[in-house]
Amino acid sequence: MAPFLRALQQLDVPEPAITARLVAGVIESAMRLMESGGDPDAVTRTTLALVRAAVQPASHL
Repeated sequence: MAPFLRALQQLDVPEPAITARLVAGVIESAMRLMESGGDPDAVTRTTLALVRAAVQPASHL
């Protein structure tokens, strides 16, 4: 988690520690969905959209 947290800090993402934990939860949920037979395209598309929306520099909010 440390490299990801540093990357979020460098991008000036607000609340980088909280964002890192929440993004990790989204990715973990996506993996569980895939393992339980979720549509890979839909899971990937939705996961990427959520992560991209969460990882924004403060100046873009």
